[in-house]
Amino acid sequence: VEISQTFGTISEFFFLTLRAMHIVGPCRIVKDYHKLSHELYRLQQQLQASQDSIDQVMHLEQEINILFERRLCYEVVFQDLSLLDDLIKFARLAARWLLRLANAPASIVPLPSPASKMFTMVPEFAFEVVLDTIKLVAQTMPSVLELMNLPTLHDFCNFLMAFASSQEHIKSP
Repeated sequence: VEISQTFGTISEFFFLTLRAMHIVGPCRIVKDYHKLSHELYRLQQQLQASQDSIDQVMHLEQEINILFERRLCYEVVFQDLSLLDDLIKFARLAARWLLRLANAPASIVPLPSPASKMFTMVPEFAFEVVLDTIKLVAQTMPSVLELMNLPTLHDFCNFLMAFASSQEHIKSP
């Protein structure tokens, strides 16, 4: 296998990060956290209603402790302001890139019709990464959104307004 000597450009890193965030990023983290919380709740309910032997109760308590520790790990990640800041910065970059690719005018809406050929080739997960990042921050640390600087907030609002008002650019049932 021959390794490209040109690998490492900013655009290659951008697209790799975009894909990685789609695979294991904000949406996946929130889904895993909720799944873990539901499983923990189910086991706690099972323990309270349990009339099983001591061994089975001990086993349930061990499982609950393991799930509780995992949930706390997620919550620590959700409180990491530098991580959330990095996620927001990348989501902002992706949002601005998508607006530029859609040839958004200065007024943002309406987006030009028809959508450019280049824009139509962008995979849906590019939008999902931006939206999932906003959703993750809003659900886990809403105070971060409140403290967001005005240009960043404007970029996200422009992104949301532009694509929410253009059925030609975003095809979602």
